[in-house]
Amino acid sequence: MKKIVIFLLLNMFTVCNVYKCNDTDNISKEESEKAGETIHQPDTILIEFDGGIHILWDNINDRIIKDDNYYIATQKPININIVNAISDTTFVSESVCSKHSSLKKGDIAFILLFYSFEFLDYMDFGMYFDCLTDTCLYFNGQLDWLEHNRGYIKERILKKYFNSGNTHH
Repeated sequence: MKKIVIFLLLNMFTVCNVYKCNDTDNISKEESEKAGETIHQPDTILIEFDGGIHILWDNINDRIIKDDNYYIATQKPININIVNAISDTTFVSESVCSKHSSLKKGDIAFILLFYSFEFLDYMDFGMYFDCLTDTCLYFNGQLDWLEHNRGYIKERILKKYFNSGNTHH
């Protein structure tokens, strides 16, 4: 969090870069409309990654629950299974703040890496986000940008932290 605050202060005079998206990818909503029923999302969702990693997602507050599983997943070194999961587009939830489409498993992997390890920055991707709202923990447009750049983001992280673009480690 401290890194984010410092970064925002250093970039106080920059123009807010918001990646706009007209994506209407909302699979669950479309499926529920076809079935004529409303889908109730659970308050807490268990997210399972390869390698026995489990994360709980607070669907009400749009955040990862910081329990024992979280602390295990965020131990250094960075777990390659979490990096590889960035490309996973498995549906997790109907919506999340700061995103125009449904929440995917890869979004949670990215959030876990970005906000827990605080290692990703402008230099890693050539893109930065500096606009936050009072109602969302994530930068405006950040998760939409991820949605359209999963492969690129995953490969950049693999290259930087595993000296490879190869996903089979």
